[in-house]
Amino acid sequence: MENMVKPTEDDRLIIGCWTEGKVLDRGTFGSITLWHNTKTQETIALKKCLRGVAEMTDKLQERWVQEVEILKKLDHPNVVKGLPVPEPLLVLASSLPFLAMEYCSGGNLRKVLQRPENSCGLHERDVRCVLSDVTAGLQYLHSNHIIHRDLKPENIVIKEVDGKAVYKIIDLGYAKEFDQSSLCNSFVGTLQYLAPELFEKKPYTRAVDLWSLGILAYEVITGQRPFSPTASPAQWIPLVHNKKSGDIRGDIAPNGERCYWKTLPSETCLTSVFKKDIEKWLQILLETQPEQRSRHCGLTVFEILEKLLAQPTVHVFCIGTMSVVSVAFNSEDPFMDSLSLALKNATDLAPADQLLLTESGRVADVKYIKDHYKRFQEAGEVMLYLIDTSDDGHKEEESLWLQQLHYCTTRLSDNRTYLKSIEIRREWAVAAYTVRQSVHTFQNVPRAFRSFQAHLSSEFPALQKALSSIHVDVNKLTAMMKVVHESYTTDVEFLQDWKRSKGASSADTASLLKQWCVCDDLLSDVYNQRKKVEYYFNKFNKLCTILEESQRTPYGQCTPLEILDDIMARMLQLYEKGKQKRDYASVSSTCMDMCGTIRELDQEQERVMKHVSPYMRSMLGVYHELGNLHHSIKKLSNRIVSISQDLSTKQRQRQQSIWNLLRSESTCVQPVVPSPRDQTLLPAMDCSTSWSSLCQQMDEQLKESRAQCDEADTVFELVDANIAKLEKECSELLKSMTTK
Repeated sequence: MENMVKPTEDDRLIIGCWTEGKVLDRGTFGSITLWHNTKTQETIALKKCLRGVAEMTDKLQERWVQEVEILKKLDHPNVVKGLPVPEPLLVLASSLPFLAMEYCSGGNLRKVLQRPENSCGLHERDVRCVLSDVTAGLQYLHSNHIIHRDLKPENIVIKEVDGKAVYKIIDLGYAKEFDQSSLCNSFVGTLQYLAPELFEKKPYTRAVDLWSLGILAYEVITGQRPFSPTASPAQWIPLVHNKKSGDIRGDIAPNGERCYWKTLPSETCLTSVFKKDIEKWLQILLETQPEQRSRHCGLTVFEILEKLLAQPTVHVFCIGTMSVVSVAFNSEDPFMDSLSLALKNATDLAPADQLLLTESGRVADVKYIKDHYKRFQEAGEVMLYLIDTSDDGHKEEESLWLQQLHYCTTRLSDNRTYLKSIEIRREWAVAAYTVRQSVHTFQNVPRAFRSFQAHLSSEFPALQKALSSIHVDVNKLTAMMKVVHESYTTDVEFLQDWKRSKGASSADTASLLKQWCVCDDLLSDVYNQRKKVEYYFNKFNKLCTILEESQRTPYGQCTPLEILDDIMARMLQLYEKGKQKRDYASVSSTCMDMCGTIRELDQEQERVMKHVSPYMRSMLGVYHELGNLHHSIKKLSNRIVSISQDLSTKQRQRQQSIWNLLRSESTCVQPVVPSPRDQTLLPAMDCSTSWSSLCQQMDEQLKESRAQCDEADTVFELVDANIAKLEKECSELLKSMTTK
């Protein structure tokens, strides 16, 4: 009773705890149906033959059984796993065996390629996953002496494992008679992937799978097959046979001429480095001679791809040119030099003007790149941001994507493109691709903006610390200056008293005063340094304010440009709906709607750049001012040290001169009283007048020095108060910037 077959209201069967689900696929001879266990929540795919034994040849029966037996023996993450048929479902058995398989809920690769966002191929991260998984599965089959013979997007299914899409090969053991009749009958979905040797009825090896792999890889990358994908077999089969070694795509020109290329078309989502490597790999797979298809330079095609996928690559967004530059590297090369040179070649930007930042605003270095490149490479995301720090940095130039958008509108506006539905659909695909790539590239603008902003913010704490340190140093210098100046005024008073009591030469006194008055010059110099500190604090706070204003913008918050995503979504909808239109009016309307959407995108991107550019220029100004401020503070610090040393030197010299006076006084002998005759010979001297003048001069200088000292004390107090206020404002600004 448990295994009783019960129909449901919608004609679905229930057998025990197993419930029949939707039909996943249906072919000429068999169907694949979903079955779900309501107790264990297990879901399987059941492949069942739709024909009776009498309707199938012995060869077909043998191959059906062979597929079941082969699948049961295989075990690889990239090959669909065969499962035992649940016992309750054996009641559905016929004369041919069932095939139970793991259920892959992501559908097949063909459905993925048909999505409008993949009109010109998958994103690079998805291309990498598909090629890695499919080649791993195919290599496993070949190692088990199994030739698939029918590798195509329909036979690659997708299963989500731990949040990641895993691609698996299905339909194992499929075989077919390759005579003229069966070729014609199996044209749809199969003929385009067959190797050239099969058309010539030659004996074949597993190299036929490598040709199919090349066709599949090309389609995954570009969204279409490589050899005149819209032509009939009578046209493209000769196109394949006449291609030369190294050609990976070909087409028939309007005049009937056959054209070939050794490179991929420009409309792909691959970065430049990966694209060049893949082109070389495809040249091997798509060799018409099967013996040249499996190896190159001593490596198998599987080993070549594995090495290619493992190649470390860095993606850099250059905001000045609105482009992404990809650079490969290895551990032996001086990578930063190579990266700088590659960026110079791509942007004409001198290495000295290149500021290369991480997403957090840190200046990129080799260690960071080697530690993190894999994460960004697997995600297909930009890792670094290039800022042009030259004097004319962030000059507005028309980007490559903007030029391509204009080209698309020109093509879509040309009525001649409406005449052939196949051609116009390709134009739509290219237009949808161009809009998508333009939006994805443009979304890096707020990320680069935020990265540059974070870099500038990270410079402020160190600068604030340097300013605080210089404030402490100048205060110490001021205190030292006060002590020295007070000592100086005391020494001047001492000199006056000493001269009055001893009557020394006025010339000697004038010489000493001239030496000592340098102290007044140093006092003025200290005052100037304190004013500079105040000026630098003011400038620092102004730079903080400019950066704080940039943080209030949507770009400072790194908010995605959602309106661009909306425009892209509308463009993809137009492309999807347009593919279903046939009449001239509908085609014309779709073209005009696409042109309008592209112009809207153009206007929106222009609006964003007009908004971003002033902030970028102001931040570039902050960047240069910060550099100048660092230099000025260092220079000021050196000057303070120099003044401090001068003060110490002058203080010692003045004290030494005083000691010299005392020493000379203590060692001098008593003067000899001149004779009356000598006295009559000496000229008359007005000593009282000379000494009085000298004392008056010294008194005036002493008063002036004391006045300067008092004035300096007042100014120093005002400057101290102002600097303290600026320090507080500076700390508050930095705190507000940090919280944002």
